[in-house]
Amino acid sequence: MNRSVSRIGLFGGRAVDLARLSALLDAEVVLCPKRGDGLGAVAAHGAGARRVAEEFARRAGLPLLHLDDGFLRSVGDARDPQILSLLVDDLGSPHDASKPSRLERLLEESEALDDPALLARARRLRKRIARSGLTATNEAPAGGSLHLDAPHVVVVVEGDAARIAEAVRAAKADHPGAVLVAYAPRGGVDRDIARDPRVRLVTTPKSP
Repeated sequence: MNRSVSRIGLFGGRAVDLARLSALLDAEVVLCPKRGDGLGAVAAHGAGARRVAEEFARRAGLPLLHLDDGFLRSVGDARDPQILSLLVDDLGSPHDASKPSRLERLLEESEALDDPALLARARRLRKRIARSGLTATNEAPAGGSLHLDAPHVVVVVEGDAARIAEAVRAAKADHPGAVLVAYAPRGGVDRDIARDPRVRLVTTPKSP
């Protein structure tokens, strides 16, 4: 992020602690500004706020930043506003596969990723994360790993019952011989999915 930006207008992020967000961004954060005066950039936190933020940034002639919770976000509760890591992307959201992001471009084009020492360090960190059972929100209790016998297909969905049902139907069509694990710790699962003999439903936080 451009360190000369000292004031950012934020759309979305109502569940985020603004003081912590300001510290992570190293800038003053103004929630849902009415005008672009005095702002150095506009930020959108969450998919639902992006369209409004994009239009505001276009009208104000300001750069748009896409904010997402970090891959290791918090400890204990996904609703906790005390986020511990943040993705800041000036091209798009790394969680939106329909559009490019700066992270995606770096992974595709950065010559630094040809460095054997860097790749070896990344492999060590990946193994350490897996061994420690770390997840985005770390809600799973100790020993709460998901132990599966092959073949399984894990469907991880955040959203309402319709989205979960759609993801399960697509996975069943793509993997006709597999047992599915629908991981839906937020609840909201369609009754037919819950009774489907091919679907193992997991509604409590688990570490993969």
